Amino acid sequence: MVDRNINGTHVFDISNELWRRYEYANGDVLEVTDAVGLMVQKNPTGDHHRLIIKRDGEQEEGMYVKPGWLAIRWTGKDGTHGITF
Repeated sequence: MVDRNINGTHVFDISNELWRRYEYANGDVLEVTDAVGLMVQKNPTGDHHRLIIKRDGEQEEGMYVKPGWLAIRWTGKDGTHGITF
């Protein structure tokens, strides 16, 4: 995925991630695979994330991630941390 802007918001390329996991205080866990883009909206009460997920080869799907997570974990497809931005 090429870095791009959607409605004035930068989309970070996270296509190198094998998986991404959001962990919440109540024990809820959201694990996502196949994410290729991350949109971050800064907010004083906590950042908001929207993900672009590529399904079935080319079809893209959007996902809003509930704010309030305590931790975000991920690993790169090559087994490293995968941080590129």
